[in-house]
Amino acid sequence: MTKYPHAAVLALALLASCAHRAQPARDPGDPLLEPLPTPEQLRALALEHRGLPSDFEGAIPPKESWIGVRREPASEPTTVTASANVRVNQDASGFDQNEFDLSSSPTNPLNLIGGGNDYRTGSVKCGWYASQDGGLTWTDGVLPENTFPYQGDPTVAHCADGSAIYVCLSFTGAYQPHGLFSYRTTDGGQTWSNPSTILSRQNGFPFADKEWVWCDPTPGSPNANRAYV
Repeated sequence: MTKYPHAAVLALALLASCAHRAQPARDPGDPLLEPLPTPEQLRALALEHRGLPSDFEGAIPPKESWIGVRREPASEPTTVTASANVRVNQDASGFDQNEFDLSSSPTNPLNLIGGGNDYRTGSVKCGWYASQDGGLTWTDGVLPENTFPYQGDPTVAHCADGSAIYVCLSFTGAYQPHGLFSYRTTDGGQTWSNPSTILSRQNGFPFADKEWVWCDPTPGSPNANRAYV
C-alpha cells in the first residue's frame, strides 16, 4: 500500500461514491421523511379542518357530523314489502348510518357483513351489519372502542376460511390523537373479538384517515387468510 498511495485514495473515493449513489432518492413530498409538525402546527391544522379562526382559544369542539343529527320522526324497524329494498339497520334511534362498506364470504355467499358510520348512540361509532341469508334479514350493532372519543370510516373484508376482518378508525379529530383498530369474526358477524391495535398516534400526524382492509380469500394461497390494511 505504501508504494501506491494515490491508488488507495482513489479506491476509497470510488467506494464512497458508489455508497452514495446506492441510496434511494429522497422524496421531498413524503411526510414520513419530514419532521413531525409541532403542537402549534397541529392545532392550526385542526382549526382549519373545523373552519375555526386561527385565534380560537380553548378545546376544539367536535364537528356536528361526529355527534349526529336526529331525524324526526324516528322510524321503526321494518322490511319494505313494496319493492326489493330491505332495511339493514334494526335500531329505531332515527340517527344516520352512512359510508357503508359490504363484503361477502367466499365460503358462503349468503353471508354478508357490512360496516358504516353509525350514530345511534348520539355520537359517531363503527356499526356492523350481518346477514346469513343473502340480505333478506339482518342483525346489527356497534363495536366497542374507547381509546378515542369518535369512531368511523370502517372497512370489512372476508378471508379464505370465511372469517372476516373489520377495521375502524378511532379518533379525536383530524390531525389529533387517533388510531386504527381491528376486529375479527368467525361466525358470520354474530360475535366479534375484542379490538386489536393496528396503530396509535398520539401526535396525530400523519392522519390515518380513509383506511382500507383486504384479506387474501384464495384457498391454497401461501398468504390465504392474511389481512392487509
